[in-house]
Amino acid sequence: MPPDEAAELQIILDRLSVQSPEGESFSSWLQSLRRSLEGRERLVAVLLQSLSRQPTDAGFRTFLELKDLVSEKSCVKTVKQAGYRFSQKGYSLEMEGGEAEPVVLVAPEARVSRAHMAVGPMGYLFLTALISPSPASDPVCVSAYFEKRLTQLSIRCSITPTRLYREFITRMNGLFRFPLCEIPVWHAALLLREMGQWAGGLPATADARQASHHLSSCEEPGRPAYVHEVMTAIENPEAEMRDLDLEPLLGLIPLSYLILSREELSPLAQRLRELESSVLVIPHEIKMARMDALMDSAVEELFSGDRRERVRRIFEELALWLSLSRQSDLARDAWVVAQHLEQSASWWKNLMLGQLVYTSLTQHWPEDFGPREAPEESSGPYHETESGLVLLK
Repeated sequence: MPPDEAAELQIILDRLSVQSPEGESFSSWLQSLRRSLEGRERLVAVLLQSLSRQPTDAGFRTFLELKDLVSEKSCVKTVKQAGYRFSQKGYSLEMEGGEAEPVVLVAPEARVSRAHMAVGPMGYLFLTALISPSPASDPVCVSAYFEKRLTQLSIRCSITPTRLYREFITRMNGLFRFPLCEIPVWHAALLLREMGQWAGGLPATADARQASHHLSSCEEPGRPAYVHEVMTAIENPEAEMRDLDLEPLLGLIPLSYLILSREELSPLAQRLRELESSVLVIPHEIKMARMDALMDSAVEELFSGDRRERVRRIFEELALWLSLSRQSDLARDAWVVAQHLEQSASWWKNLMLGQLVYTSLTQHWPEDFGPREAPEESSGPYHETESGLVLLK
């Protein structure tokens, strides 16, 4: 199919995916569509074939309106196959007197939509859902994940039987040490919308449009993220943050997606070097206090606005995943980080934000900010500084 016809076909399918067959303008739109497609039998056949693969009432009405535009032998076969698919899903194709009988639906087996998610160091957030648009439609599998960076959001959408979806979840859980946990479909809809926001917009693909259409209908606007129903609010996040042990969380968070860029850290790195190499004899306590002040100022600047919100949400989702994975202690630690970012008036003193800045510095300038010497008593992959920050060895 030529690119211009493929684009036109997608526009028609997109319009039908949101079109109500009971709408006042639907009949007149169908007639206008029929006029525009007269003499274009191959395009009509491909359109009807596409509609039959995900049958809807609007798609069936379109099939009845357009099928007699096709007379070429090769195209007639395609239309007959489309009619057969509609009939298999309970749509009656019996004609009498040249007029279509009202649509008759055979009551199919009820299907329940499902969704799963995981947070981990290799993919930031992985989301998948099996959506049943209507009892007569085949289930649609939606999956979304980031590739290497938050600006690379990959979304797939395809017809998938329930059995294959279950096998997919089992296979994924066998491949990764971060198994997918089941979540409400309305929360999956919230996550897909937020993932699009973090990436700067959903990909301009048919899969992304279809995934957004199917999941957005399940969203419950105004309802807080599911973690707020699973976890209990922290009464004093300031106190709990001061006592938080970061090291167990560092192997779970998607650090590579949270590292700050070399360019935005350069001013801070230079000020820290100047303080370290100062010719003045400064008592250690004063030097540490100045470093803390520099860090607080840098954290407040670097994590203001959307970035702080994004970090808060990923720790909320990490807390949810850990809770659903029955890792209650780690879930509470992640929840403390998220609650402190949400509730504290001094959120820039959040230990995890400071840790992200220090880790970013060691990634970009390991010779200046990496640990000089790993302590003999520690055999783990981290080194704790005098100020309580945990650095990668």
